[in-house]
Amino acid sequence: MKITIVGDIMCEPLLIRAAKRKEGYDFSPLFHDFKTIVGESDYVIGNLETVMAGKEERYCNDLYSFNAPDDFARAIKEAGIDLVTIANNHCLDRGIKGLARTIQVLENTGIAHCGAGKKGMDRIARFEIQGTRFTIVGGTYGTNYKRDGGITPETIEENVSLLRAPDALSFRSLANKQIPTVKDRAVRKATRILCRMGLPKWKLQELYGMAGYGKTVPYRDNYQNEEDVLNQYYHSVLIDLEKARETSDIVIFYPHAGGQFNEIPGTFSEYVIREAAKTGNCDIILASHAHVIQEFREISGIPCFFSLGNYSMSPNSYYIPNKKDTSTGLAVHVYISKQKIIRVTCSILSISEDRKSMMKVKPLRSEEAVYPNVKEYVLHRLQAEKGMVKQVNDHELLIWES
Repeated sequence: MKITIVGDIMCEPLLIRAAKRKEGYDFSPLFHDFKTIVGESDYVIGNLETVMAGKEERYCNDLYSFNAPDDFARAIKEAGIDLVTIANNHCLDRGIKGLARTIQVLENTGIAHCGAGKKGMDRIARFEIQGTRFTIVGGTYGTNYKRDGGITPETIEENVSLLRAPDALSFRSLANKQIPTVKDRAVRKATRILCRMGLPKWKLQELYGMAGYGKTVPYRDNYQNEEDVLNQYYHSVLIDLEKARETSDIVIFYPHAGGQFNEIPGTFSEYVIREAAKTGNCDIILASHAHVIQEFREISGIPCFFSLGNYSMSPNSYYIPNKKDTSTGLAVHVYISKQKIIRVTCSILSISEDRKSMMKVKPLRSEEAVYPNVKEYVLHRLQAEKGMVKQVNDHELLIWES
């Protein structure tokens, strides 16, 4: 039995414009090559980093605030993705109503979900394959929301599974700023030109005033106080894991935490993953949010991926820090036998854009000329020992074995 899990599935303005047709949107090129490696998977999971709040709520045109057409959900389903986590910082980009509509679109499309839902709704997902019972539990460090948008910390708690208090840290959220459309488009166009000329983006980013360029902005993931230690929010998620353990053979924990574009796990995500592993109530942990691949580690006998990187993020996004590789991600394959995880492998995903900004995700194969160098980079990011990693087929690397 084989379960496949991928990282952040994003739908940015460049992709939406590239997918626009006379009638509707065609996102199929984004998933075309991916389908070649999941045909033999029994179940596929990803992290959906956008809402589908409807055209009237404007498709994403602002920095860090996303809203995708309903056709995006249909493309996800047709790609073979069965379940998405929606507990992430973008789940309230169009408010509570936007989240509710997203859930409705997913359910109408036949995609299961976990991590968010209205008060009283079960936010964990269960499924069964060949007699083996699975549960997946999600949770997010926080959400991007506007204080003047009718959302309060109380309404967030009622609708989203949280790992810490909504106001655990006051931070500069670029999602709360409306970037003028003219300036937004001008910067995007200039960035695309720079990228295609092979020139660095750092000067443009610094001039534009992005957090982290020319100014020191601490990663939220590196902040942790006493209130974050076994806080009521994370404690609730741990209870979900405990309940899942009682009724499931395999429990998957998929938290949304980690410093954005940070290649090293921060204090808070270290804490979240370590404490969950120590409980023994999950069988594998896979995190998202950093948008880059972070390390793999075995903790208390549990295989833990601190960040899978992206499934889809535009390589030409101007908010990507210079020299940060966001165009390489992982598809993790979990093999199960006799209701136990026996092996974990991964495929390397390469993200690219054509001249029309249509994004394509390609699983790299061992016979390709670029494979050795990319493989070495991925093993370095995972901090995996080369001698311990084996090439099991033309696209899978053995990372862990029981």
